This record gives sequence, structure tokens and C-alpha cells, in this order.
Amino acid sequence: MESQGKRAVPSNLKHCNFRKKLLDYCRGVYEEIFVQDDFETLKQKAEDAGKKYTDADFKEQLLKRTHKLFGNIEFIGELFLCHLLRSDTAVSIFQHLLDRGCFTDDTVEAAIKFIEKVGPAVEEKIASAAAEGKKTKMISQEDYDLILKDFKEIWDVSQKAEEGVRVVKMRIQKLIQNMLENQALQWVKLKTADKDVKRKDQVEAEIIKKSQQAEQTRNQGYGDRNDGYGGGRGGGRGGRNDGRDNRDNRRDDRRDGEKVYMKKQGSMASNQSDRTDQSGKSNRNRRGGNRQGGNDSAYNQNKGNDRGGDRDNKPREPRVEAFTLSEDELKTRMQVLFNKFIKSQTPSEEEK
Repeated sequence: MESQGKRAVPSNLKHCNFRKKLLDYCRGVYEEIFVQDDFETLKQKAEDAGKKYTDADFKEQLLKRTHKLFGNIEFIGELFLCHLLRSDTAVSIFQHLLDRGCFTDDTVEAAIKFIEKVGPAVEEKIASAAAEGKKTKMISQEDYDLILKDFKEIWDVSQKAEEGVRVVKMRIQKLIQNMLENQALQWVKLKTADKDVKRKDQVEAEIIKKSQQAEQTRNQGYGDRNDGYGGGRGGGRGGRNDGRDNRDNRRDDRRDGEKVYMKKQGSMASNQSDRTDQSGKSNRNRRGGNRQGGNDSAYNQNKGNDRGGDRDNKPREPRVEAFTLSEDELKTRMQVLFNKFIKSQTPSEEEK
């Protein structure tokens, strides 16, 4: 357009050669979709070419045509929003897709996609033009009302399902109903969905952020593991040294415990020997006293029997005679006790 000396404004788009070629290509693709042959014709052509044509091939071709139709309609809607498609052309597309004599499930669904693409923009333009008292250059209010009326009539006819009348399936009926409800709410659902749509750079940024968080979490887990094992690969020797130091400390603690135990056993043995000496002296004194005052002891025994009553008649436990140990015997006994209770070793026959 600049080569023609014209500015790139919507009013001068009719002079753009690129726009003209683009619209011609879209028109050719659109018309080609509706000019395809039926199953019998395609089967005959395949047999003439020496090939086999089945129902699966025909269904696959119909599916490709449906996807091609939807893609073409989506692209035409974008051209309309960019002011590259005239409003009367958009109205003619709606009339062709919703024609009461030849509409199908695919054409009605394509029309739904088209109005969901351009409907919000058309209503905004109509509302702004009405507020300013001007006439919109987009689809007029009358044409827009006729388009919505065609949708309602197709839905009503399909709901009645009269014999001999063209109808659409239940899924398409639900799509029409949802579209009309959304249009009555001023396309709130579509506007909310558009806000949720993310750009490519936003999606990439979120992926990078998630990967960084996962890497940070993984590194943190490795750090905790290294703390427990001496610093990972680089600190393996340090971890082994720490373990050796811990074993040495435990061994020292065990030796200290053995020393304390031996010291305690020695003190207990010395106390026992002192008590043994004292008991020996008392026994000797007692025996001497019995020789001198046998009558007194007999008297005291009879007196105790009188006071105790039946309690003293019970058989008395045998008295344990005290004995003395030499220093070597004491050490041997202490070693046996130490081996038995500390080292959990069974004493030999000699030690027993």
C-alpha cells in the first residue's frame, strides 16, 4: 500500500493486493469443502484407478473435511476481527452455513464457532455506535438479530424432531443452547476463558520456573543427604574419619566404664572384707561370752520365746558363716564378675 502512496488504515484495505490474494485463497478452500463427491462416486473413481475404497476411507475423508472446515472458519473469523473481511461477506457465510435446506451438524457447529469468534466484537461495535448515534461499519443490528434467529429456529426444529424435517443431533443442540445462553450473558464465559489463555512466553516462563524449583528441591535433598554422610562424594573421607572418631569415642567411653566398674567392685570387695573381719571378731567375742555366761544366754533365749510366742516357734534359716578371701582370690572373683556381666562371657570350669 505504501508503494501505491496510501496509508495502512482500514479504509484503504480494499487497495491491498495481499488482502485480495488471501481472501481469494480462503474463498477457494471454503468452496472446495462443499463440492466433494459422495461415497458412491468416490468408490467408482477408486475402482477405475484399480484401488479399493471402503467405508473407513470415506469416514476418514469426512473427518478431514470437517477439520478443514473448522480451521477455515477460525481463520476467517480472525480476518474479520482484523478488518480484512467485509461485514457483508461474514453475513453471507452465516447464511450459507445455517441454510434451512442444506445445513448439517458440521455446518451448524462451524457457524457456532464463527459467531463465538466475532460475536463479542460485533456487539461492542453495535453498542458503541448506538451510544454515539452512528451507524456501525460492521454487521448491523438487523443482520445480527437474523443470525441469532436462525440458530433459535434450528434448535426449536431439532427439539420437536418432526418427521421429514432436517434436524441436528443432541450434541449440536446443546452447543446451540450454550451459545445462546452465553450470548444472553454478554459472552461472559468467552471473556473469562480468553483471560485464562496464556501466551507462549508465559507458558515457557512457567515451565522454566517449575524446572528451577524442582532442581532446587533436588539439590536441597542432596544437601541433607550429604550432611548425614560426610559431605557426599567430595566429603567421603571426612565422613569415614567422623565415623572412626565416633568409634574411638565409644571405645574410650567403654574403657572408662570398665575402670569405674572395677573401681566400684574393688571398693565393694574391700567393704565386704572389712565386714567379714568385723563379723569374725564378733563371732569370736560371742563364742567367748557364751562360754562365760551360758546361763545368761539360756535365760535370754527363754525370755525371747516367752515374748515372741508362736512367732519364734517357726524354723530359723541357717546362718551363713563368714569367710575371708585373699587378695588373689578377690581379683579372680572380680574378673569373673566383670566377664560375666560386662563382656557377657561364661566362666570356665576353673573360674567356677
